[in-house]
Amino acid sequence: MEIIRTEPAEFDTLVDLFREYDFALKERTWFDWKHLCNPFGEPHLYKLIHDGELAGTVGLLAQPFRHGDRALTAVQAVDGLMGHSIRGKGLFNEVMAFVMDTTPDHVTGPRFGTGFASLPGSKKALENAGWLKLANFRVYKALLSARSLRHKPGGMVLSYLLGPFWGLFRARLFADATDDLDVVRIDRFTEDLDRFQPNDRVCGGRSAAFMNWRVFDNPRDDMRAFLFRRRDKTVGYAVCKVQPGTWEIVEFRTLESDRSVAASFLRHLHRHDLTDAVDFWLLDGYLQKDKLPSALLERVAGGTMFAHGLDEAGLPADPESWAGSYLDSDW
Repeated sequence: MEIIRTEPAEFDTLVDLFREYDFALKERTWFDWKHLCNPFGEPHLYKLIHDGELAGTVGLLAQPFRHGDRALTAVQAVDGLMGHSIRGKGLFNEVMAFVMDTTPDHVTGPRFGTGFASLPGSKKALENAGWLKLANFRVYKALLSARSLRHKPGGMVLSYLLGPFWGLFRARLFADATDDLDVVRIDRFTEDLDRFQPNDRVCGGRSAAFMNWRVFDNPRDDMRAFLFRRRDKTVGYAVCKVQPGTWEIVEFRTLESDRSVAASFLRHLHRHDLTDAVDFWLLDGYLQKDKLPSALLERVAGGTMFAHGLDEAGLPADPESWAGSYLDSDW
């Protein structure tokens, strides 16, 4: 098998291959957004050639990260497609070795690799290829209305029975809410948000260019963003993905040290009847439980973050030292 850099004139051929396998990038608009419009530099897409035929793909995205005052680059393998002709032949490790040894053209300075997987087979494949299983994403659910139960088996009966008592559940969720916090929906970020990232942890850069591309220019997902303001000062933000039956809070950051911001935000969503349920996606080691309402339901792990090259980049392998986000993973 050969791994060869794809030329721009061949991008339509890659999209055709994604369409053949019903892959995420089967729409050219999504492909262009992800690889041609992102703020990370030139596209790095590779074709896997087997017996002279296009048999798969792999791409690289090089995202700015930081650890304290150190600037780093996280090179993530994306859009790895192993076609039928090369599956089951032990070639995945060859592709991963290529990814681990390849540095995008514009990247200088310390670099490391990241990868994200949700399926058991994908997790096992990354571990077999020598990647470190760094941490899990866990999901914490807030039920804002009894209507949220209707999506579950027997939910109609449950929502009917529990409806009269739902105020007690909400009272726990909103217990720390305050009236001096303004929740403002925005349609564009006008400033960098790095100050909301924890300075003592490894975390992705949050430039306005990245956030606008990732959230508002996203052609696939219905994304919403909110700023939290107290006494005319911005004290945090949240990014949400609208899903059937729930809003996924894919990033929540605040400078405040108590639970008032999250509780006030959930109360705002309920008062304006925006959603019946909310899911917070949080990485092991940065669960922020001290900033979230106590009346949350924990779901099973929603995915795993993998990494390689941490020693070479001088980075810790302890999940407690990381603040990875769903925004860094779901591309």
